[in-house]
Amino acid sequence: MNFKTADERNPLELNELSELLGDPYNSMIKFTIDVELEKAVFGGEMHADSELILLKNGSLQKNIWGANLYPERERSIWLEYTSLINIRPTQDNLSMEILSVDLQNTIALIINKIIK
Repeated sequence: MNFKTADERNPLELNELSELLGDPYNSMIKFTIDVELEKAVFGGEMHADSELILLKNGSLQKNIWGANLYPERERSIWLEYTSLINIRPTQDNLSMEILSVDLQNTIALIINKIIK
């Protein structure tokens, strides 16, 4: 399984992300993001796959959220904020979808900064 990591110092080109299509999804790339460190890991069959990479590299669980990216869509609609790892009663998120619009906006800003 292939993964790609990006942050502000090491951004990814969109075509680099497109290399992950088909492994295993044809139009979507799962990713997890550390909103504190502004770092994301793309790829994997489940969000837990990339979440583990962030955790092993110093991220705190409370800062990691899961989402999906559709690289062939316009940037304004290319993110979907749904993942099993987002169910967090202790952080007032009782759904697979990230309910906080502020958090969604933060994630979109980070992703648009680290993907060129």
